[in-house]
Amino acid sequence: MPPPSAGDADGDGGESGGGESDLSAAATHDDGSSSLEANKRGGAGSALLVIIVLLNAFLGNVLVSLLAPFLPEQLAKMNISQIYSGILFTIFPVAVVISAPLMTSVSNRIGRPTLAAIGIATQGLASVLFGYSVAITASSTQALVVMILSRFTCGVGAGAANLAVFSAAADTFEHSL
Repeated sequence: MPPPSAGDADGDGGESGGGESDLSAAATHDDGSSSLEANKRGGAGSALLVIIVLLNAFLGNVLVSLLAPFLPEQLAKMNISQIYSGILFTIFPVAVVISAPLMTSVSNRIGRPTLAAIGIATQGLASVLFGYSVAITASSTQALVVMILSRFTCGVGAGAANLAVFSAAADTFEHSL
């Protein structure tokens, strides 16, 4: 058993099962250390995590703002009121705010890496669906519904990925916060 860490008050190596907030994202190695402990010591694992956090933040910001130059003109061509432009911009961050707290229990069940992968894949698929919404529907109204639902779904994916990635970073660099 590894020696107790600073955050392990009872000295049992975190094995008490007393409702710890560890989300089981760490793999245990033969020497008894975990991947989270290895990341806390620094090195390549920490650098990779920082890169993943930065890429996730970049992806989320791109998906929020990428539509700005194109969407109002596209909606005008479809004879859709510009009020829906505001709705399409707003629905993404609203979905992030709604979904992130709900993803905590999902993260506890499936782990952070899996949740991050699902969240990023969801964002990608929903963005593709948004891009093809006009081509796969028969009317402007149907296209608008697909756009709204895909933007909401993309926001849910962003909420999942953000929760997983940023909480892993907070755990890894807890002494630096």
